[in-house]
Amino acid sequence: MKIKITKEDKVIYKFLNMASQVLKNDNGEAVVFVEKGILYFGTWNISGYLKLTQNSWIVHEDYKDGFYEIFKTLKQDFNMNMLKAYDDEKLRELNQMKSRVLLSLSYNQSRYLCRIEEEESCAIAKISNETNKFLKDSYLGMIKCLKEIEVHENDYYILLKREQHLEKENMDMETVISLFCEKTKDLEFNQEKLEV
Repeated sequence: MKIKITKEDKVIYKFLNMASQVLKNDNGEAVVFVEKGILYFGTWNISGYLKLTQNSWIVHEDYKDGFYEIFKTLKQDFNMNMLKAYDDEKLRELNQMKSRVLLSLSYNQSRYLCRIEEEESCAIAKISNETNKFLKDSYLGMIKCLKEIEVHENDYYILLKREQHLEKENMDMETVISLFCEKTKDLEFNQEKLEV
């Protein structure tokens, strides 16, 4: 299956643009997949999904479940090609990454921390103070891209959730991004005290 996304498909195009930047900058393993009409991407540090609904129906329900590769064409459109030929070991690796992505994005078992408004000037500092975890400066672009978000915490992940109704398209959009944050401030401060 091959899916073409043009700039006219603003919502999914913007999401794929963000996802492709994350995938391009990640040196480790990465995965892009569709499950039940929801588009997911994931690396070892950052994962996300986009779910579009219209009258309670998933908009891209016709997208075939499976693993995909995404790339930009010369016209700056996106092509999503379904991966077909891979051996058992590659399939096992993809399924492990998929499980990791789904686990990192499970905000149902997370705790709500705060809300970041579009005009927030110190978003990283605010999230860091709420979670007691260090966030990479590189995460700021993603936070700004999502604009108004709810911040949740799930084990090692900070979850950024944005729900929005798109009047023009008459659709509801849900985007969730998970950011891996292993080190806590308390641990860092305790280490500093021990070194002194």
